[in-house]
Amino acid sequence: NENSGSNEPAQLPLSTVPTNAEPNQTTEPAQTAEPLEPSNEPPALPIEEAGAGELILPRAAFGTEAQGTLSVRLLAEVPDSQIYSPSINRRGSAASFYTADAENVYSWRVNLSTADSPEVTLVTSRSSIDDMNSLLTPTAASYDATTLVASPDNTIMAQNSPNGLWISLAEGEVYSLSEEAGGSLLAWSPDSSKLLFTNSQGQLFMGYPLEKRIYQITDMPVKDICWSTDNQTIIFLATNNGQDALYIAELI
Repeated sequence: NENSGSNEPAQLPLSTVPTNAEPNQTTEPAQTAEPLEPSNEPPALPIEEAGAGELILPRAAFGTEAQGTLSVRLLAEVPDSQIYSPSINRRGSAASFYTADAENVYSWRVNLSTADSPEVTLVTSRSSIDDMNSLLTPTAASYDATTLVASPDNTIMAQNSPNGLWISLAEGEVYSLSEEAGGSLLAWSPDSSKLLFTNSQGQLFMGYPLEKRIYQITDMPVKDICWSTDNQTIIFLATNNGQDALYIAELI
């Protein structure tokens, strides 16, 4: 995203992301429907049994996929400022996001591989932006409890309801993937193999619908999520001690 304005970098304090830490907005087709009826299929594994690993962030855990692990690390934290519209570029090499103060909107970029401190790439006066609300918004769509969200290949439907996350396959099978009361965020991976979802407390999970597995990514309240085109990398925007913080999670 590019905006007209001054090309001079803003002199803002940047938070340094430790390099030794461990481990396009796309709106999926959706339709409003009545909650799915439970089936006789056995429920998904309880959350505490799905996945294991050491803690990386406060109450954050590994998930596993084949021989890989899910690593999570801090990407960016701009002191005393909210973060808006996080995204990953098509090459999967960098993340971008916006912040704003009373006078200006700032565009930031951070390298995903080196996790250097984020850099301001563009500063634009608020008065020169016609549609401020569309710019300073979440990347992920927000869904209510009655909405069925289709996978990109239209073979699976997911519903993050108060009774848990329900999956409906094209051939008619319906089952529960999680019994946790659902939140408003649900985002499919581009290849339809995985989905990210939040519970009613905003905690973030990764689900594998066809394998009937879920893994918790973090206990922090999550405000926004974004998939990379590699289907292995996500960035998520969480609230950590009252401050917006952008994290990257990678299946490695």
